Amino acid sequence: MNRSALWIVSIAVSLVFAAGPVSAQTVRDIPVINPGFDANKIYETYTDISQNPAIWNTVISGWEVLYCRQWTGLLAAGHGSFPVNAPADTQVAYTDGGTFRQILPGEKLVPDTTYELTVMVACLGVNWGGYHTMEQHGKTDWWGHSIELWAAVENPETGEYTSYQCLMSKPLEENPGFGMLGEFTLTFDSNSVRADVYGKALEIRLVGSTQYGQMRVAFDDVTLTATTTVPEPVTMGLLALGGLTMLRRRR
Repeated sequence: MNRSALWIVSIAVSLVFAAGPVSAQTVRDIPVINPGFDANKIYETYTDISQNPAIWNTVISGWEVLYCRQWTGLLAAGHGSFPVNAPADTQVAYTDGGTFRQILPGEKLVPDTTYELTVMVACLGVNWGGYHTMEQHGKTDWWGHSIELWAAVENPETGEYTSYQCLMSKPLEENPGFGMLGEFTLTFDSNSVRADVYGKALEIRLVGSTQYGQMRVAFDDVTLTATTTVPEPVTMGLLALGGLTMLRRRR
């Protein structure tokens, strides 16, 4: 390589270092089982509850119930607690102190990735001798409801997964209105954890508060996306060429 070529390459590499490496982002939707809680149809299962369409303490496809204190299940349109702005042909998950969990064995935590967990949530009030809105008790916060992203680890002997570490918890502090579904998003940067957490399975948790009596909450439309940042090949090539140029200069 002659001096002119070396000079041009040196300038190009210097510009790359000055501007920072060029990178590309890949966005991927991570499959969530039964994200809208519509798999177990209430009206198809029970035909005699049209006046009170709900299923309590039942199996919900794709989801496991943790810490169920009392009532946890599914609601459909026609129930008194069904969110007023939810589509009439859908269902929502309901709890007054439980947590819904879904482990995604095929989705492993990887570095250089931003995960976004988005959930529609409705706060349905409290029960102190009868159901009331929080505002009637002088309260405007959500008292501990949250959406969370966890890492789960597999037991090699049984193949079962158990929760390993909470990656991020987002408290639901803004109330969209009593009985109204509102959108909440948790954003997690995977570079904020230790390297030994990479490779663990992702886990979604929808947490109902256990504070101040029976806290009623509904969840719906769960989505999870992963945006991974990778260096462009041109940048990597220039950096490699720059390294060779520097070695040639030293010789």
